[in-house]
Amino acid sequence: MKTSAYAICVLVFLSTSLGFSQTNRVKVSVNWPTNSYQNKVEVYDPANNLLAVICNDADCYSASGSVGQYAGTYDFGCLTIDPIALPNYYIKIYNANNNAWSSGSSVTVNVAGVDVLTDNGASASTTGHQLDFNVNSTT
Repeated sequence: MKTSAYAICVLVFLSTSLGFSQTNRVKVSVNWPTNSYQNKVEVYDPANNLLAVICNDADCYSASGSVGQYAGTYDFGCLTIDPIALPNYYIKIYNANNNAWSSGSSVTVNVAGVDVLTDNGASASTTGHQLDFNVNSTT
């Protein structure tokens, strides 16, 4: 009798703990001191779903424009950790003129309060350059 009660408790624990997804808070920050109109960042989940497009709303992703500086932080809240798909998420960085972002530019991905990815946009292009990051790791 004790064994079956113990087995039932273990099964209940496992079924409830497996039913809840683990998450980590994710923020993506961009800093474009000049020519912000040329740049954009796309954020994707492990299933390749586009979660967001980050750009200067006043002049978003064009080869020429008048809005120079733009900086912002986008809070995605708690994103689900997928322990099977590693890396979990990715960003794609773009430049409408197919060249590197201007000097001093950056994109930073912060997971659970730790910067896990920072890039200066040197590899940005019109086709986008993919940069992977894990939501389940803060190292």
